[in-house]
Amino acid sequence: MPARLACAGTRQTLRASQTNLPGPNTRADELVKWLWNEAQFRPDYPSISLDYFADDVVYEDMVYSEPFVGKDAVREFLLKTKEMAPPDFVFVVDRVSDGVRSCGLTWHIELKTRPDAGKFANGCSFYELNSEGKICYIRDTVESPLKIGSFGLVLANLAAKAIKMTPPPS
Repeated sequence: MPARLACAGTRQTLRASQTNLPGPNTRADELVKWLWNEAQFRPDYPSISLDYFADDVVYEDMVYSEPFVGKDAVREFLLKTKEMAPPDFVFVVDRVSDGVRSCGLTWHIELKTRPDAGKFANGCSFYELNSEGKICYIRDTVESPLKIGSFGLVLANLAAKAIKMTPPPS
């Protein structure tokens, strides 16, 4: 099943066989497109992706309380995610920013066998490359299932007031 990349309101279909593996001087935005639009569909995923990660990579998935630090921890996280997700769960890129050493992207989750069923969730991610062109930092954030709107600002305001009323540690 082809991956899809939507950009500026148009959809472009990419297949895993359309491009070569990224080279050592690949821009962050191009590497991210390859990871999301091709690598995740390969039978050797996530192993093929890990070739592009620094040994000391830090991966912050905001639904977990602690980051995954180091390539081994990230490997285990990606394998666990692949095992636990439904077999036809797919991450679809919506937009990718321009970036040589870092970039951001927006994405959504859908079932590849039923894209007509719609999105399960939306999210955004940030990727940074080190001086060797390897991914050294990732942060993933998925939308909240609870839509609290401006009530979130009310809560933030109350929290700020409570912090101001609390004496700083001595």
